[in-house]
Amino acid sequence: MTKYSALLKKYNSPSTIPYFELLQTNEWNEKRNHILKRDGFVCLKCGKTETEYVEGLGHIWLHIKEKTETVAFKEEVGFKEENVTTEMYFHESSNKPYHLHVHHNYYVLSNLPWEYPDNALMTLCNWCHWKFHEEHKVPFYETFEN
Repeated sequence: MTKYSALLKKYNSPSTIPYFELLQTNEWNEKRNHILKRDGFVCLKCGKTETEYVEGLGHIWLHIKEKTETVAFKEEVGFKEENVTTEMYFHESSNKPYHLHVHHNYYVLSNLPWEYPDNALMTLCNWCHWKFHEEHKVPFYETFEN
């Protein structure tokens, strides 16, 4: 991962940075992880999770799920509750790999990928994401007001 500031030094202008490289930044990774967590690490269209290939099972991928529990942490004044992942487990197999993407519902020409409100982003698996772009055109705006 790289920082956006490093890309600015490399390319000298925000408009010349390839979009793919913007998606390799710490800033996008942080926003992406926030959206994935908000959406429970599942595709909002098909409900599938990421898969992991396990050696020795042939061409089988296993969907991973998390078990979370609410844990109370002591603070200076009282307690704070937080959801914590306590276990990872495989819940079903698949004959193809699934990867989770964070999809932009629209684009604003002046925005960087992480400069969108949370409600403009959604988690889709690679298959649903591809199908969405095959069937729909994502709108582009010069400016956008919420």
